[in-house]
Amino acid sequence: MIRSMTGFGQAKAESENYHIRIEIKSLNGKYLDLNMRMPRSLNSREVELRQLFGGQLKRGSITVNIYLEDKGADSVAMKLNEDLARKYYRELEKLADDMQADKTGLFRSVSQMPEVFTSSEDGISDADFEAVCDCFKQAVEQLDQYRIKEGQELQEYLRGHSKKIGAELLPSIAEYDASRREEVRTRLRSGLDDLVKQGEMDEGRFEQELLYYLEKYDITEEKNRLKSHCDLFNQELEGNCSGKKLGFISQEMGREINTMGSKAYYAPVQRIVIDMKEELEMIKEQVLNVL
Repeated sequence: MIRSMTGFGQAKAESENYHIRIEIKSLNGKYLDLNMRMPRSLNSREVELRQLFGGQLKRGSITVNIYLEDKGADSVAMKLNEDLARKYYRELEKLADDMQADKTGLFRSVSQMPEVFTSSEDGISDADFEAVCDCFKQAVEQLDQYRIKEGQELQEYLRGHSKKIGAELLPSIAEYDASRREEVRTRLRSGLDDLVKQGEMDEGRFEQELLYYLEKYDITEEKNRLKSHCDLFNQELEGNCSGKKLGFISQEMGREINTMGSKAYYAPVQRIVIDMKEELEMIKEQVLNVL
């Protein structure tokens, strides 16, 4: 079963010192583009987290948000950066004087400025970090379920358009084969009559021209290959196929459709080819969302 590249997963957990919440948002992307947002206390663990996330998420534009909430005021010792707080206060006080602004609540604002209060710990404990990893695995599982559900809808969408090409439009070309061949025959006969009238008839040259045009106008091979590509596409949809492989198959489908359009030289067939191209564009657009 295919999976969509878009999805969302979240999970909550608790460790000895923290309430943990992790959110994962995934959008389509050619490669793995991982953007992590996390508290400073996890900075020293970033490499480990990226290795864990990268091994699970594989591909897509992914944003991981990690939230840690202290269970109590005494769970983590805090340290005041007094020099920075004084600098913030002086600068804001000067700005307020210049702008004749109210300075009420200035001290409270300074106390909430970045880096004024910092944790005295360099990071979280191993036990807390293990809880973060377990929470992440739960979020990934939710993300995967979301991707599977989206993948089922994608599968039906792609199957429908592929069958439209291979089982509806392609057979309809056969209905015009007889009239198309007759038109080609008439065109060749007319050209032959002109050569005879001009006294320029050369049997060897005629046979060469005839073989050339027979090959030029014949689309049997392209029809067979397109049917084979459509069958393969539908077959891969039933398995655990990657979006890249489906993309390659759709490119081959497009190559055969384009060749048929250039060799048909018959308006009804070319109209069908245009319909095929429209269906194929819808396939290519959605294949980009397959993991």
